[in-house]
Parts: sequence; structure tokens; C-alpha cells
Amino acid sequence: MKAKLVFISVVIVLLGGVLVFFRDLWTAQPWRTSDTYTNLFQAVMDAEGAVYTISDSKKTLRKVDASGKLVYSVSSSEREAAGTVRMFNDIAADEEGNAYALITILDSHGLQVYGEEIVAISPGGTRERVLYSVTYPLSDNLLRVGKIQSLAVAGDELYFFRKEENKAVLLKLPRQADGAVEPQTVAAIEAPEGTFLKEVAGRNP
Repeated sequence: MKAKLVFISVVIVLLGGVLVFFRDLWTAQPWRTSDTYTNLFQAVMDAEGAVYTISDSKKTLRKVDASGKLVYSVSSSEREAAGTVRMFNDIAADEEGNAYALITILDSHGLQVYGEEIVAISPGGTRERVLYSVTYPLSDNLLRVGKIQSLAVAGDELYFFRKEENKAVLLKLPRQADGAVEPQTVAAIEAPEGTFLKEVAGRNP
């Protein structure tokens, strides 16, 4: 009887160790094929009919294939540093099923913007890499949203705008950028004096 209890205890400890070791796969829940959406913020569709959404108060990015099956669910908090909050603010997709997401990094109250990242997420949601990142001085006094907006994919390039009060610059990056490549300027837009740009979209100069 004692040997049986020891055996059961050893099995439990080993199973616990396996669950801890594979905790990333465990939290990914690869067998889950559906999910509940709250506070939907944005949705885009790729060439294959898959739908990418930002929801749950900008904390979750999901991909659902053309049949309605959940492919993956990614949290913006996965690389969250102490004293900061990370939120998804924009999304685009290419013809290969890769997603490109804009993450805004804010203070712990979710108000002051510290910086932004553009990340690429593989078609199955198993890999994420940073294409571009920028930090902002507190003197910029950015609240809730940063300066980057309107992600768009065309061919091998990812386009986006970096916006100031009355001007915006259209930039592009190779989709395979590794975070060390500086974006190229495609075009610049300036609003008349006394006016302010709220949102800019498109990619043709």
C-alpha cells in the first residue's frame, strides 16, 4: 500500500513538472476552436477569408479561419513589463495569413503612452517577432494612442503612418524586417495651418 502511494505521488509530481515545462502550449490551448468576444474594437479579413479581430478592451487578438474555427488567440500582455500596460491598436494581414499588429505601450493606468511596437504574427499564431519599435519622451504628452496608425500590406512591404499634430509621414518596412531596419519614407502630408490631423489612411503617394 505504501509503495502504491509513493508511486502515485511520483506520478503527480512528474505530471506537474510536465505541465509547468509546457506551460506555453498549455495556455495556448491548441484544442480550443471557439471563443467569446467582448468589446470588439477592430476586424479585418485576409485574401483567404480569415478574420482577425482586436477585442476584450484591446487586450486580445484573434484569428478565425474562413469556416469560423478559432486559429489562435494572442494576449497583448504576453511581454508586458512591470508598471506598463500593452494594448493592440491596429491590425493588418497579408496573403500568406501573417498578421501585423500595432501594440501601444502605456503606463500602469493605461493613459500615458511610453512607446509603440509593430509585431508580425505567424499564420498559426506560434511565432511573434518585432518589426519596429519606438519610444516617446513624456514631454510628447501622448494619451491613450501613439503616433503610428493605419497599417497596410502591399506585396513585400508593410506601410504605416507616423502622425504629428498637423502632418503625417507615410513609411514602409519590409515584411521580413527584424526590428533593426529603419523604415523608408514614401510620402509626407501636411495640413493647413491651424488644423489638426486626426486620422490618415492609404499607401499611394
